Amino acid sequence: MSKQRSCPGDASPRTPLPAATIQPRRQQHELINTLVTATDWPLRERLIALLALLYAQPLSRITRLRRTDITIIGPEVFIRLGDPPAPLPPPLDDMTRRLLEHRNTYRGPNANTDWLFPGKRPEQPITPGTLNNRFSKLGMPIQLGRTTALRELLHTTPSPVVASMLGIHPDTTARIAAEEGITWSRYASSRQARNGSHNAGIHDS
Repeated sequence: MSKQRSCPGDASPRTPLPAATIQPRRQQHELINTLVTATDWPLRERLIALLALLYAQPLSRITRLRRTDITIIGPEVFIRLGDPPAPLPPPLDDMTRRLLEHRNTYRGPNANTDWLFPGKRPEQPITPGTLNNRFSKLGMPIQLGRTTALRELLHTTPSPVVASMLGIHPDTTARIAAEEGITWSRYASSRQARNGSHNAGIHDS
């Protein structure tokens, strides 16, 4: 079992995300499904892209995650992006387990480093620029996807909770919630509806 550590984003100041054109939700979901099912793509790149598209994380923070930012408790897997750690739902939990297993048996460059996504330079993680180039060639709009992810999360979870759990500047979550017209009364209604249903999942707004 991995131990928790301080948030990987603490080393640099958290600044609000700039306003951006969002990616259509249907297109976002299609891309997420592709990343989940495209087993011929490298696991590392797929997991990094999913963390950006589901948890609104910038590549600069994802690349600085360490193995100790992953906590496994029985069947559950958590990732420390903020406080408290965020749960990873299926199939992200299984993908993360497999990545950790690969890291534990990896004998290439940076084999002994604690970085979750090691790069080629000694004691350094993979760089955001390298990932940006790879994702651009694959046509993945990561920045637009982050904004879409935040909007979806804010339709089910209060703005301060999203900001804290994902390590995102609270001004960003508050601004986007206001743009979406989300209020606490809506959260209360949504919670009552969820309590009356046995189904859980991510739904379009």
